[in-house]
Amino acid sequence: MIKKNTFYALVAATALSAVSLSVVAGGAEPLPPAPVVSPFVGPFVGANAGFIAGYWDWNQSDYLDFTQSYQDISGIGGLQLGYNLAHGNFLYGIEGDVDYSGLDDSNTSNFLDDSFSVKRHNELNWLGLLDLRGGILSGDTLFYIMGGAAFGGVSASLKAECGTDCSETVFDDSKTSVGWNIGGGVEHLITNKLSIGARVVYIDLGTETYHDSTTNSEETPLGLSEDVSTRAVTGQLVLNYIFNGLS
Repeated sequence: MIKKNTFYALVAATALSAVSLSVVAGGAEPLPPAPVVSPFVGPFVGANAGFIAGYWDWNQSDYLDFTQSYQDISGIGGLQLGYNLAHGNFLYGIEGDVDYSGLDDSNTSNFLDDSFSVKRHNELNWLGLLDLRGGILSGDTLFYIMGGAAFGGVSASLKAECGTDCSETVFDDSKTSVGWNIGGGVEHLITNKLSIGARVVYIDLGTETYHDSTTNSEETPLGLSEDVSTRAVTGQLVLNYIFNGLS
């Protein structure tokens, strides 16, 4: 009986030793890998530069049913800042831009065998965007769309001339226009903190009404007005520095 009990004790000890050795050799159950955070995530600041194509539509309907359109292309450049978040391969965030625009266009219309002319002048001096953006991460590359509010410093003037004998400024005014924008682009990481990219944005700054400041011989305002619509398309190269805590 003693021999039998001794045999059972030896079997139990051997089994326990085998289990202990297995635990030591294999270790504890491995922990799941920590989620990978994209270097795009975090606050960022940067600069941009490119071209801007501006489009203006003039409409005068008080006395004449007159509509005319003008275009201009110039340079644009400025600064941007924002913040990115990510959920899996989907990135989303907010971005604000302030840019200088060189849009400056004049156009002259002649009437009455060129004895009377009207000169229209447009400028878009600065442009601001406040956007939400979202996109797909593919390795070190981000493909995104963006859209939101647009702000612009616009000005318009109209001057009437009748040869060299007379010249009259009908109006010359500057306004801050508010509208909307939509666009998209691509960015690629060149280091853990620097990205380069390109984007195209369509901007609609709406319509502003400019009123005639001239008077007739009795000093009564003539009451003329012109509605001027401003739209633009930009193409820009973008460089961003991302504060993501990576080295």
